[in-house]
Amino acid sequence: MPRQIGPYRVVKRLGAGGMGVVYAGVDEAGVRAAVKVIHPALAEDQEFQARFAREIGVVRRVGGVCIAKVLAADAGGPAPWLATEYVPGPTLERRVLDGGPLSGDELYGLAGGLAEALTAMHEAGVVHRDLKPSNVLLSPSGPRVVDFGIAKLLDQTSITRTGTMTGSPGWVSPEEYRGEDAGPAADVHGWGLLVCYAATGRAPFGRARPEVLAMRVIGDTPDTSAVPAGLRDVVDRALAKEPEARPGAHELLEAAAAQWCGANDEEPSAAAEDVTRLLTRTWPTTVEPQPEPDSMWVDAQALASASPRPDPSDQPARPAPARFSSPPAPSPSGPGTVPTGAAARTGTRSSPPRRDYGPLKRAAGVLVVIAAFVGLFVLKPSRPSPGDVATAFLNRMAGTFALRFTGNGNVLTVTTNDFMLGEATVDGQRVRTLTVQGAHQSESFVRASDDFWWDHGDFFRPSGAAWGRSRELFATYMADFADKWLRISLGNETPWLPALFRRDSVPRPDFAAFNWLGSTLETAEVTIEGREAVKITSGSWQPGTYYVSKEAPHRILRFDLGGDEYDVTELTKSASADLIDDLGVAVRQLRDQAREADLGLPSPEWGRCDQSRCMAKVTFSPAHDLIGWSETVAVTYIHEAFDDGRKHGRVLRTCRKRTSKAALVNGSRVITCTADNASWRSWAAGRWGRGGAQPSMWAYLVRRPFSDAEVAVFASKLQIT
Repeated sequence: MPRQIGPYRVVKRLGAGGMGVVYAGVDEAGVRAAVKVIHPALAEDQEFQARFAREIGVVRRVGGVCIAKVLAADAGGPAPWLATEYVPGPTLERRVLDGGPLSGDELYGLAGGLAEALTAMHEAGVVHRDLKPSNVLLSPSGPRVVDFGIAKLLDQTSITRTGTMTGSPGWVSPEEYRGEDAGPAADVHGWGLLVCYAATGRAPFGRARPEVLAMRVIGDTPDTSAVPAGLRDVVDRALAKEPEARPGAHELLEAAAAQWCGANDEEPSAAAEDVTRLLTRTWPTTVEPQPEPDSMWVDAQALASASPRPDPSDQPARPAPARFSSPPAPSPSGPGTVPTGAAARTGTRSSPPRRDYGPLKRAAGVLVVIAAFVGLFVLKPSRPSPGDVATAFLNRMAGTFALRFTGNGNVLTVTTNDFMLGEATVDGQRVRTLTVQGAHQSESFVRASDDFWWDHGDFFRPSGAAWGRSRELFATYMADFADKWLRISLGNETPWLPALFRRDSVPRPDFAAFNWLGSTLETAEVTIEGREAVKITSGSWQPGTYYVSKEAPHRILRFDLGGDEYDVTELTKSASADLIDDLGVAVRQLRDQAREADLGLPSPEWGRCDQSRCMAKVTFSPAHDLIGWSETVAVTYIHEAFDDGRKHGRVLRTCRKRTSKAALVNGSRVITCTADNASWRSWAAGRWGRGGAQPSMWAYLVRRPFSDAEVAVFASKLQIT
């Protein structure tokens, strides 16, 4: 962690985002700031530099009460940074997770404050484009909108790559999913989602894979019944699927202010003034307790005052940082120091001349020094510093093949060549995980039963009412995926997995990243179960903490991650035969037991339907990149449904048709499914129309993610046959 960023003395690390790491800092005047520093790995990337410079320009143009103000910035230095006002308090996401839905003045204050922020942004010609709960902070004086990392100026061309979706899945407007431009109306839609989320305590479109969320955002309507009646109308209008049907930000502000005034028996006047006044009078001031005491800010301020102020016009190149920082050595001066020079002579009497014993004294001095060094190194063995222990530990780990983490019912083994094999316990059920290293990137898989996916498969659960709630229909769908290696992203799609299994939670056994980022490591002396140890954390790049014995050979005593403790076993290559065999079996299974669901955006169209036959046409638009596709099957189900949405029947016809990458390369493929079997004829003659029974359909793509040749690449990386 850096000690100084521009004029700010760093107090602690706040978090990290797509562009960089955010630190809390304080300047010599005591002004507290949130300082975002671009990632070192991205500092030389011209696109990221342009994006960062644009972010600074954006936030400087935006005023408003509920916007985090810009304090200072340096976009041209070797480590670009941006400082905004430090906002104490939890994010809206944390507040809802810890305390449940908002209500009363807190909910009205959130709605009004966010509307005030959007009004100020849009008047400055800025569209945020990434409104979500983690980008709203609840300060003691009201909500604050932060992180303009992907904001888009209306009078500038966005530097976002063509075809790249910005924003967070489930918090993106329908028009963005349709490939249309996102203007101020997209932020209005985000405002409606945030108010709905705050009032219900649930994400408006749930948790799911990005393509499932896209389908829900485009076609489903969030449940706003928990929103107060006075706000519900404007929230519903804000969530309209077409941008032109939504109100403007100023209308949101007026509606929220009027409803808030009414709830407090006041007459509305100027909307922005009403919001400011009511925030002052009624906003709850409960703030999430901060882990750092005020003394940390005071000490940091004192250090900032003592530090030389950098000249922005003359930025020297950054020196290579030391691998481990140690506290400065104590000054030799102090009580008992012998004065020298003029100070020593002041007020002293002259003494008579003495015989010159200089040579004898010098000889005696040499003997004393030699004796002192002998006593130091022989009688008192040196105690390595925490930095020395960390260095020795990393050097020794360079020869380790694998690390096995065990604890809390979980086991995960990580190899130096980036393979991971594990078993996790989730709600009493066992889940297997696998990460393999391909030619260019790693791929992750999870294997579980259909019972498990029924409870935890929201990220790829069908969005239709029947398929989302009918166990029978879901079991039919899961026939493609249950007890298969399902290709997914460990992290966003698997919030139920313990943090240990998420990407970037644990380093490679050789700790190559730790050596590369050695300057960010933090070390401290601790005691673990009566043993002297060194605590090693890696700053912003790895979330876990290692406790290493201070005594050579510096074994790992414990690993902590997210409040969970794990025992760690080091494995050499010669002791890893069983591990390599297990990994080899799992890798070979990818040839015929790996699957990936692509729900895409299928567009159904009914053809002729009568009692003898029924035809359905589905146009598939894949949600995933076509790179890496192998065998692909388009699956269409014609099934029974009921118009009351509460009962769901059986599958009447299943059509599975192979398709190819070439057939889908233009983004669509029409598949026809005809139900003319005995099940259809029996159902149409006996049940069609009775009790609201109607035919319905659902479709998706399922594929083997990898060809035999690609699986062979995985095997070669593991050095198995």
